[in-house]
Amino acid sequence: MERQAFLDKKNRKRIERIVQEARKRSRRRLWRKYHPDDQQKKRLISEEIVLPQDLDIMDDDKAFELNFALQKAMENSTIQLDFRNVQRITLQAGLSLKAFSDAYILRYHMKPLFRSPRLEKIKAVFCYLEIREYHLNCHTHYKDLDCWHITSFDKSKDEDIPKLLSEEIIPKCLAERNEQENARIATAISETLFNCREHAYNEDSPFQKWYLGYGRYPHSDMYHFCVCDKGMGFRGSIQLRFKEKFLLDDSNIIKEAANGRTGVREGAEQGRGLGLKVAIQNLRNVGGMMLILSGKGLYMAGLSETGGSLETAYPQRRTSLEGSLIDFSIPTSYITRGNQDGE
Repeated sequence: MERQAFLDKKNRKRIERIVQEARKRSRRRLWRKYHPDDQQKKRLISEEIVLPQDLDIMDDDKAFELNFALQKAMENSTIQLDFRNVQRITLQAGLSLKAFSDAYILRYHMKPLFRSPRLEKIKAVFCYLEIREYHLNCHTHYKDLDCWHITSFDKSKDEDIPKLLSEEIIPKCLAERNEQENARIATAISETLFNCREHAYNEDSPFQKWYLGYGRYPHSDMYHFCVCDKGMGFRGSIQLRFKEKFLLDDSNIIKEAANGRTGVREGAEQGRGLGLKVAIQNLRNVGGMMLILSGKGLYMAGLSETGGSLETAYPQRRTSLEGSLIDFSIPTSYITRGNQDGE
């Protein structure tokens, strides 16, 4: 009897130990699923770059820090990006992070080395961008992130961009505006998306994706549509087509393209520029504004406070942006601007 009791006690301990080990394995599996950083511990880390609190590529100084970190990480797969201090990510910076992550995975066949942000909201942004997966607090909801939507396009896929914009995206985002204005907005955005497909990348470029992000910031009456690619940029695209070396700076090259003055040469095919000119005209008609970043250039076109045409080619920025980023700012409600097609 005593021996049997001893064996039963020994078996109970063995069973308890097996159950505890199984529970530990299960917890480790869940941890690896929802904490990607844990999977990266075995990877060699040669350097860590701490990112600033505010990620915003429209601000030159902040853009310089973000761009420097992303370029270093793309060149060396052992560099880790530290997002622990990040407290804000704009839609434009989010698109850049998404493009960086996709290009990094294509190049190295693994996810980039990230140290996770401390703020739950920034983790939610990463989940929205599909950069990382986190087990978020189900009781926490961020209403301003409901407006964040990211659509990616690939040159290998033949997608009906005008239909997607006019039937799905624009009516949902700008329901307060009339159909005629929404049609002009859809035409303006589709022109820039077509430019990305036709002119952003070489045929032999391994990465051929471009992105449309759209959202509305809290307490704002402006809706933002942002088109981003990681291609040649305005200067590279125009020089590739016309074999000319332009002496203008990047801002003025964008200005020339926006006015349709680089799209046509004698005896040459139509190139980049005319679609952008049409896009700006349509945007002015609905009271919107366009900002274009490419290389070190920054260009703005829209309407002034008095209702006239506004166009500015800014001085060269310190930060050189790979590819192009075009941001549309459009009022959510109907605003009468008059007929400016002739401008």
